[in-house]
Amino acid sequence: FGTGTTELAGNAGFQVSYASPEWTTTGMTNDLRITGSNNYILTNQLIRFNNKWTGDGSLTLEGNNINTNWGAVNTSAAINGDLSEFTGDLKLRPTPAGGNNYWTFFTASNAVADWSQVNLTMENNGTTQTAVGRGLTALTLQTGVENQVFKIGNLSTNSTVTNSADLVDVIWATGNNGLGGAAVVLRSGVANGISTFEVGALNLSGTFDGNISNYGQYANYSFIYTDNNTTNYVTALTKVGSGTLTLSNTNTYTGATTVSGGVLLVSGTGALTRTAGVNVSDGGAFIYDSAVALDRPVNVSEGGLFGGSGDVSGVLLTLAPNAELTGGGVLSTGTLTFTQVLTLNDFIYQWDIAADDDYDLLNFTNLTLSGDNYTVNVNALNGLGVLSDSKTWTILSGLQVEDFDLWHLDQTAADAGFMLDFQGTSLLLNYSAIPEPSTWALIVTGVALLAILRRRR
Repeated sequence: FGTGTTELAGNAGFQVSYASPEWTTTGMTNDLRITGSNNYILTNQLIRFNNKWTGDGSLTLEGNNINTNWGAVNTSAAINGDLSEFTGDLKLRPTPAGGNNYWTFFTASNAVADWSQVNLTMENNGTTQTAVGRGLTALTLQTGVENQVFKIGNLSTNSTVTNSADLVDVIWATGNNGLGGAAVVLRSGVANGISTFEVGALNLSGTFDGNISNYGQYANYSFIYTDNNTTNYVTALTKVGSGTLTLSNTNTYTGATTVSGGVLLVSGTGALTRTAGVNVSDGGAFIYDSAVALDRPVNVSEGGLFGGSGDVSGVLLTLAPNAELTGGGVLSTGTLTFTQVLTLNDFIYQWDIAADDDYDLLNFTNLTLSGDNYTVNVNALNGLGVLSDSKTWTILSGLQVEDFDLWHLDQTAADAGFMLDFQGTSLLLNYSAIPEPSTWALIVTGVALLAILRRRR
């Protein structure tokens, strides 16, 4: 790296060995241009990137046998340069090795760390270690200044070791063998203010199976990763763009969760255990499909959507007028069950059906309606041709008798042969096929398009 622009082309790469105490790009006066599709930097030492990055290529930063002493992180990488014009792929990856393997990336100079055009993959390729001593692989991306917004175009992980609820799950064993684990972490790196990770501007989808946390430390000699429970370090998450960000692990950050665009999906055994609350804006969707109970407040604005098939029995749900609810996900079916006491304003029920026996259900136990206009939109995901000529479905349960006249069906569904009905405390939807072939064909097309247009996010 000299004083001119340095370019990394295809299959280019270099290694920083143990012989170098530190490697830095501070002396560069021009850009680091990345144009190739298979660039890599393999390092065993402290590295710092301080200049402007351009190009649309791919770069892998890989640490080989980066060791620390008893949890005190003494090897890290600072990416303080300007990445706002870098539109390529960036992979952060530690290489598993005996002993402890840490990568900590951080930004330290700007109020906004702009990686909004970067497709970021955090790869934890560690395997459980049984070698003499400790075995630990950790990859951390953290903010560096107070109230920093860290923008990431798209975020995903590629981990061969699933993070435990305690992030690392490392146990010091009797004898010569240490049992190791792995962690991929996004966290606040400053003790004041709120650090916000803003993800999704590239409109792509990704799955993050790490932990978005406040600030974690490795407890001395025990190597148990602990999440700081104070308010000094606070991390928040904002989902932007039209793609889907899937969280599949336990996330312990305490700041707010905001869905401004696209879909935030919590799936599998993923969890949001400590967030201050989930706020869903117009055009955003929050889908909770996890078996782990969600007990955080969820606030949905007009035009925002909340749905899923997970355990939401502890959710304090607040809906603005014309907010949307659905069973299952966006353009998918499922049952969403609420066992808690709820009082809900006017909302739009986006009811999806894929086949006679594959449809949405909202199951309430103790529901009070405080509005006067509740609408059911029918989204026939596979068209009407897959449905029986005459069919009745229970689409919502837990109503009071006096609430029945508050419900209305959107006109397009009514014209296609659907009609609301009631039985006991349940809201029913009846369907009778339209007999005229030409009219029926037009309605099938119209309803199918309506489903796509209404639910596209």
